[in-house]
Amino acid sequence: AGNDYLFFAPGGGYRAGTGGRVASSSALKCSCRALKPSTERTVSLVAMSISDLQPSSNKRMRVLLVEDNPGDALLARRELENDPRTQFVVHEATSLHAALEHLAKRCPDVILVDLGLGDSTGLGTLRAIRGSSSASIVVLTGYDDAGTGTAAIDTGASDYVVKGTELRRLRSAVRFALARA
Repeated sequence: AGNDYLFFAPGGGYRAGTGGRVASSSALKCSCRALKPSTERTVSLVAMSISDLQPSSNKRMRVLLVEDNPGDALLARRELENDPRTQFVVHEATSLHAALEHLAKRCPDVILVDLGLGDSTGLGTLRAIRGSSSASIVVLTGYDDAGTGTAAIDTGASDYVVKGTELRRLRSAVRFALARA
């Protein structure tokens, strides 16, 4: 008695076949941080496989794109916005500092982050983002080096995409990152 049951799938936009309130996993993590002691209630989570869920008509995914190169940001934004299946709502940050400010106010479903920013480079950028958000992270890198991708995944990224050569894979990388969340 007194428990709220939340049925959720990564990325939100799903309804459980048996009913219940719907929340995305990232929204749940963000709202739990914001609860005040006077408003806390016991929350029970019910695990369901994605095959048990039925997609709703509103597929919106909130993306934070952390990229300081305007050309690369435009290409990534276009790749996401031209998706016929999902409406990606893209917010941009051009520095680590701006990304951290954004994350203090908003909870995206997924974060796309370049490892070579003006104010931060390498895996330190990924660690700073991971320390500020529980959202799925996909690394965008200009390095066509499997070692960089493996190190990014070991540091907390869900996936990595090499800019230019693999940018067409960006939408599926974002979807898979959310599914694994």
